[in-house]
Amino acid sequence: MTNTTSTRGWLRALALVLGLAMVAAACGGGDETSTDAGDGTTGTGGVEDSVPDAPEGDPTPGGELTYALEAETNGGFCLAEAQLAISGMQVAATIYDTLTKPDADGQIQPHLAESVEPNEDFTPWTITLPEGVTFHDGTPLDAQVVANNIDAYRGAYENRSPLLFRFVFQDVASVQVVDPLTVQVDMTRPWSAFDWALYGSNRIGIMGQAQLDSDDCGNELVGTGPFQLESWTVGEELVTVKNADYWRTDADGTQLPYLDRLTYQPIPEVASRVNALEAGQVDVIHTSDTEQIAQRLQPLAEGDQIELLATDDYSEVNYLMLNVDAAPFDNKDARLALAHALDRQLLIDVRGSGLGSVANGPFPEDVPGHVADPGFPEYDLAKAQEHAAAYEEATGEQLSFSYTFVSTESGQLTAQEIQTQLADAGIDISLSPAGDHHQQGAGR
Repeated sequence: MTNTTSTRGWLRALALVLGLAMVAAACGGGDETSTDAGDGTTGTGGVEDSVPDAPEGDPTPGGELTYALEAETNGGFCLAEAQLAISGMQVAATIYDTLTKPDADGQIQPHLAESVEPNEDFTPWTITLPEGVTFHDGTPLDAQVVANNIDAYRGAYENRSPLLFRFVFQDVASVQVVDPLTVQVDMTRPWSAFDWALYGSNRIGIMGQAQLDSDDCGNELVGTGPFQLESWTVGEELVTVKNADYWRTDADGTQLPYLDRLTYQPIPEVASRVNALEAGQVDVIHTSDTEQIAQRLQPLAEGDQIELLATDDYSEVNYLMLNVDAAPFDNKDARLALAHALDRQLLIDVRGSGLGSVANGPFPEDVPGHVADPGFPEYDLAKAQEHAAAYEEATGEQLSFSYTFVSTESGQLTAQEIQTQLADAGIDISLSPAGDHHQQGAGR
């Protein structure tokens, strides 16, 4: 029996390696505020954490940047219905504001909202909005549009059909407009982290009423954010321009944002993204590809050819997703054979040039939910072979499955290394590149 296993999904995770987050910017003139790599301390993944020096002088408003993303968001930005990965989240933060946002210390704070407060048992929450904030189309931010947004995310607004957020907000019983600037959200049970849910890693932006009601909600982007959409050619570029009426200023009272224009270009293949940065075709990129970080970006930074901001704080975990409701992974021996067969440190060394740490679960050390020792199986080829043989004895078939991977050069090389390791344990896998790894901004 052959089954399909994906690198992403909502089933059971087999942890592989910790990823890194890195932003690189081309050196040169202009008004960029990117930072040098610095002499920071070594993080858990073996990468030097960049500690940015404060820019000299005052920021000078004006200028424009081109930012290379790792993928296109083909599904659009109807946020209640979208399934945004990192690239989509970056664009969403440009055009939309969330009601809350974490501060520099990782504590959640009001952002677009003036306040977000619960009662003593966290069953009703009260959201108070500021006066005078407008959407890009000139309509006011008020309690009704915020209530409509929350209803849209939870699947209670007739014009929108969320796929995932209805589960995130399933404990919301009702949303009421108290007055023009006050919304009350009642819960079915106490929810102490509701203010965090309103952030959702920049996914829970507040859309204007025109976008909420649009038949083309994914493409008619209306937010309150620092930039507004000028044009979008899917697969080529998304151009935003400064929101001249943005509600935020910096500490000195200077109107934000500083830039006049910010253009996003999707470049899915990470090597091509680095090439574009090195050639000056783009100004900024981000990546978590440890091979490119170690072999290209760090040497470029050390040679003062680019400026680099790198961290492994709050990093993501890369993992395999197993469908445990169907063969072969409804069988415990199949799962244990796979877990014991993967030499995850070797995978880090071969594919990540030693950057990254072996993970033992879905949460890295600095993220709530991390368990120091959950008992995750260690690499043991003999045990892998033993469990693979037990599977074959029980089923009469060799342990085999189809592995779906992100269809980039980096993704294919990683998949081939996994295939080689599993073959040593007597596990046969066929490699299946994802048909459209750009969908919804997924990819690396």
